[in-house]
Amino acid sequence: MAASCSRSSGYVNPFDESASRGGSSHSGSSGGAFPAGLFDDGNRVLKIKDAEFIMAPLHTACETLAAKVVEPTLDCLQKMVAHQHLRGEMDVGGTTRESKLLTRVMESVCKCYDIADEAVELLVLKTMLSAVTSTSLRVHGECVS
Repeated sequence: MAASCSRSSGYVNPFDESASRGGSSHSGSSGGAFPAGLFDDGNRVLKIKDAEFIMAPLHTACETLAAKVVEPTLDCLQKMVAHQHLRGEMDVGGTTRESKLLTRVMESVCKCYDIADEAVELLVLKTMLSAVTSTSLRVHGECVS
């Protein structure tokens, strides 16, 4: 989904020193901060406004609690996590817009578990497993519960 966006001035390279993204340096697995947000197929991050625009319909689809709508949405979110399009640190007490966006995404996924459908429950578990085991997405605190 993010890969189909046009490559316009809405992209910011997180590794570009001239970009004004405080605290978004890539440090691998050394425990430092990740570049956060929604990424395209490369290493370019979407601006938070664009990321929120893309994620809003997925969030709304999860809120419908209709199995036919939720199933493809959860599948999409799981693939976005698995293919590292969603990156960053997720904490309920997070103050950055990126952290709040990631937290809202995972809360939407967890709400779908209330649907009494085995396929949806499996997709919720699959998405949460991808998020918890992802090397590009760090899940902390109450986000896990």
